[in-house]
Amino acid sequence: CAIYRNANLYPYKLRLDTFYQEGWRLPQTELLFVNADVTTTQTAETAGTELINLWHNRPQGEQYEAFITKHSKKITAFFNAGCTLIPTIEAFNGINIVDEQYNHQGFWPGRAVQGLHEVIAQKDDPAPAGTIIEVLDPGYISATETVPARVIISNGQKYVSPVDPYKEHQKVYPDLRLPHQRTTGKWGETWLPVHPKDFETPALWGWDHEHGDGRFMQLSGPLWDPLHYYYACTKDIIHAFENNRIRKNFNLVKVPEEALNRFYPIIEMRGFDTFNTYHQKAQEEALSLLPSMVTWHADAAAHTKIGYHPLPQHYEFELDNWWFPKLTPKCRVPIAIPLNIENNLTEVIHPRISPEKFLNTCVNDVNASPWVTESALLSPPQPQALENYPELKKYLQPANTTKIEMAELSFTYLEYVELEDCPLLEFELSTIQKLEKAWPGVYQILLTASAWSKTFINARHTLFKNKEAYIKAQWEGTPFTELMSKTEKTTTSKKLPSAALMGTQ
Repeated sequence: CAIYRNANLYPYKLRLDTFYQEGWRLPQTELLFVNADVTTTQTAETAGTELINLWHNRPQGEQYEAFITKHSKKITAFFNAGCTLIPTIEAFNGINIVDEQYNHQGFWPGRAVQGLHEVIAQKDDPAPAGTIIEVLDPGYISATETVPARVIISNGQKYVSPVDPYKEHQKVYPDLRLPHQRTTGKWGETWLPVHPKDFETPALWGWDHEHGDGRFMQLSGPLWDPLHYYYACTKDIIHAFENNRIRKNFNLVKVPEEALNRFYPIIEMRGFDTFNTYHQKAQEEALSLLPSMVTWHADAAAHTKIGYHPLPQHYEFELDNWWFPKLTPKCRVPIAIPLNIENNLTEVIHPRISPEKFLNTCVNDVNASPWVTESALLSPPQPQALENYPELKKYLQPANTTKIEMAELSFTYLEYVELEDCPLLEFELSTIQKLEKAWPGVYQILLTASAWSKTFINARHTLFKNKEAYIKAQWEGTPFTELMSKTEKTTTSKKLPSAALMGTQ
């Protein structure tokens, strides 16, 4: 059962937990794939040498475009041999051409990427800054080496945006001290797309090597964070989810045709999400993947301006310092906000829906939970964001917060739990031998994981006996490994108190 505390203060409940590849925009990366499934590295080196020789022996005056077109089959063969041609002007990583209605009109040629392109010169050109305008020599990568392409790029001096060329537009940036789990932790690298010009720079995605967790996240460009912002495409995608499933695979949803070549800005939210228990039952009967009682209430007067829509704390599961300590903003984001963007940070939303107005939109059966039927469990909107969303104080206030502020996190005890020994220890020898034959080493891996899990749970329960220390650790985002090192060894008793800090489970 998913519970919203003070549900009227969260106008945005049904959220898109992903991006889609065709439609809102194409996610781009600055990484290239190398086919490493070859017998030796020598084949890749030979292919690379042949590629460069082909280029130097081409007919006089033959340009790069004609060269790669003529040798397309050989370039494919080089790729299969473990030698990937580095894209240059043919890459789809150039500046987007966007019109006033957010339609995507195409790309400028590819942009130079550090490490893949060696910039030999910059020239005046109508193309945006960084756009490759001439290829002097192609480059390639293999599993063992990188030979950068040598290129000439535009300095951007003659570039004029097709969108409002005479009108200034100032970017708005997310406040990275707040949870943005799928974006880089670098100030100014991402911005809120609220204007067509915001979409000209492509959105780049890649792996977060800095924190060593291998997560795929947005590194730069117009922000795509549908957990915390409301986009113009949100209603269209939800409508498609409810009405446009693929018959042969009910798990897939067809992207609306009109969305395929469009960008969608972050917009203010008119109306709000409310609850309807009959809607959930209807979805369950239709075998919906995600049955929900959340429905839309169209009300032009009850909306929130563009801003950060918080999630109730128990939905920010990726920020629990016990499971994902590296994702906590205090671990990912430099505290100092750069002076050039500090006045352009987006604010937390100010909800405008009273408890009475919210309950009047709910449609519930007699068995509905009290948290969607009783005004006493809701709160009237307050003028300050942190009065509506006290959990955000842990991100926006200093670490030395008061006990009262920390105590605003709901906290409850659960019943005792008995930690059984690992069931793997009871496997018959023949079963273990079969496992070892099918997947060598997997049995030992499972045993190690089980032992670690038991140690982890014991340490958490031991710390939990000190309620104040537990809440303080959760509030400050202290990594669990640091806490465990301070925790005394647990007793051998199987009876341990099981408890939960609501919002982290």
